[in-house]
Amino acid sequence: MKINSENIGYVKNFSQAIGLTRGDYIFLADQDDYWMPEKIEKMIAVMKESKC
Repeated sequence: MKINSENIGYVKNFSQAIGLTRGDYIFLADQDDYWMPEKIEKMIAVMKESKC
């Protein structure tokens, strides 16, 4: 987890977060998003089926 010492704004925050990732997939979420437990598994399955 990276915590910024000052508010850098929505766009810069997500740009910075994406730049620090090391995985094959990136899923972005806002503070008001609710994810069902199987969401990532289902999304990856759809991406693999459609060769994304």
